[in-house]
Amino acid sequence: MASEGGARPGGGGGGDSSRECEGGGGDSSRECEGEWSSLTLEGLRQNLDAFAELRDWRQFHTPRNVMLALVGEVGELCECFQWRTAADCAGGLAGFKPDQSVHVGEELADVCCYCVRLADVSGLDVAQSLLPTASRLPDDGAAESSADFETLRARARAAVAAAASENAAGPRDLALALAAQAGRLSATLSGRRCGGGEASGAPGLAGWDDTARASLTRELGDALVLVAACSHAAGIDLPGAVRICCCVGGVVRACVSLSYHTRVAMIWVMMCGGGALSLSHAWSL
Repeated sequence: MASEGGARPGGGGGGDSSRECEGGGGDSSRECEGEWSSLTLEGLRQNLDAFAELRDWRQFHTPRNVMLALVGEVGELCECFQWRTAADCAGGLAGFKPDQSVHVGEELADVCCYCVRLADVSGLDVAQSLLPTASRLPDDGAAESSADFETLRARARAAVAAAASENAAGPRDLALALAAQAGRLSATLSGRRCGGGEASGAPGLAGWDDTARASLTRELGDALVLVAACSHAAGIDLPGAVRICCCVGGVVRACVSLSYHTRVAMIWVMMCGGGALSLSHAWSL
């Protein structure tokens, strides 16, 4: 996020855990089982909401504002693949330098977090959005009744397999598909009345009927699946990248009660010691 409600959704990014496993990258099938099974969408939702509350950003987090932020992050993800060749994106991210691969992971984590935040401020169940009912994307039948990051991974693998039949299973192709999905998602909000944020006391989707809510839920679910599919194709550990985002957010929350100079000093020490914060993140505190 930038400006009002504007730093990264969980507070920052960085680190090298955006690679799938042990510095992986080339083999996108080697996924970190523990990360996918231990990270929950509800836990992520709570973390993002707590961060927004701490910064007094809830008043700005209307569905329309968060949607615009999400579209911006999808654009930043697509920028990572701008002017890249198919060979650059093959075999994970074969033509990317390590720091460039980390940046792809950061942007994927940002989009994932904004999808979860959009569901939350809209009063929607993000886990329900991952169920395959009425989805445009394929499902491998691995998760019929449960919905969390494990379901997201199963849905992502099915989406990548389906895209492979059309020679569109590369991370660059899936980033473009995500951009198209972001357009469909934003279209569900275009021209519709939304709540005015916490300050107005209005619900996020006041006046929406069940059909409209179901449509937005479906589009959100498909966007999340495409985020996970892109990360899978790129050899990115999405839960790991999201965890870093939220972990740094926790560091920020721990620092806010300190004086300005103490906060800057602590952040500088973390940066010099290989911490996950960048200089731009430090100045955003």
